[in-house]
Amino acid sequence: MSTVPDTDSSELPPGFPKSDYFETFLRKPVHEVEKDVLIKRVQLARSAKAKLAWQLARQQSYPIGDRIDHVQFGVEVECFFLAETFSQLGLVLGGYHKGAQCPRTVDPQQIGWKCESDGSLGNSRPPESAGTFVACEFVSPPLKGIAGFEEIYRFVKLLQDNNVYITRSCGVHVNVGLEGVTAGQSIHHARCRSFVRRFMHFFTLHENGMMQIGGRRSRVNNYYCASLKAVPETFGVAKKSTVATFLRLVNYYGRYRTVNLAHLNSRQPRFEFRIFAGTANPLKVIGYVAIALGLVHKAAEAAIAPQRKVGNWQLPNVVDDTKATLRLHVALWTRQKERKYGLPAGVWKKWGKKILKNQRWNGRVFREGTRGNASRGNVDR
Repeated sequence: MSTVPDTDSSELPPGFPKSDYFETFLRKPVHEVEKDVLIKRVQLARSAKAKLAWQLARQQSYPIGDRIDHVQFGVEVECFFLAETFSQLGLVLGGYHKGAQCPRTVDPQQIGWKCESDGSLGNSRPPESAGTFVACEFVSPPLKGIAGFEEIYRFVKLLQDNNVYITRSCGVHVNVGLEGVTAGQSIHHARCRSFVRRFMHFFTLHENGMMQIGGRRSRVNNYYCASLKAVPETFGVAKKSTVATFLRLVNYYGRYRTVNLAHLNSRQPRFEFRIFAGTANPLKVIGYVAIALGLVHKAAEAAIAPQRKVGNWQLPNVVDDTKATLRLHVALWTRQKERKYGLPAGVWKKWGKKILKNQRWNGRVFREGTRGNASRGNVDR
């Protein structure tokens, strides 16, 4: 068997712990120690270090498991209501972030749906020939579990049945609570900030897929949801940081990004997904919620994050990313039969395959560019 050349310890294989040289081999010189033994020693040392690093990384994750049923979420649905129908239902338009309580005609259990104005909706209105409309945004209360999915489905179905109009100005925002994921920890904990960094990496990797499942190209380069990937790498939340540094970076990103992180430092800390295109299709909206919960769930349980994606956010790039929707579904739901990230108990069984089919269809519509600028709720898919 070949041996190490007759030389001193300075020529040991790379990575060999020289301090253990004489103790390990009973003061034998290098030329009396077989090369295979030295290589095995190095490999064992590296393996031990890798295992330790993995254990430390796992300690920074948040195993969620069944707690996903208790993670809070909510939606904000922007649309145009026919003024006559709006009045018949007894709706009142509240101020921006000062929404008026919805009446029992649309919120029979009075759980806290609100109706408010939103200045961004004035940029693209329905055609005048369609009638007089009220631009409004409906904000849900905090929800959770399959009951929350069912409530969102019911409410958006009501909007669809009342023929609300959806234009290129409209969007659907999905909020996911932070504390339900982190068991009460805030961004003032280093472990929580590490989780947010992982989330941002996962988000940039799947941003194109989330754009595509909305089926509307108007969300790309939209002022109110600018790409997270457009931020220069030097300003990315890529390394460990103090609370003050972390908040400065979050403020630099700003509110009007595909995901708004500013609310993480509020009384109700949460992620706000602003990336999703407007719709009055209830299946499409609960699909958005499932994707948002899935990304947060995956990032929370991941020990390490994929490399952050930068660039590739202009419309031609997003259209040409033909595998974006597939990557998103494989990452969250279809890679493993039993593992479905972000879905409370019962959701996949009730809607899972329908959500996949709808999102694949909209992804194809997005890439083909066949969706118009405005549509009634009852024809939106």
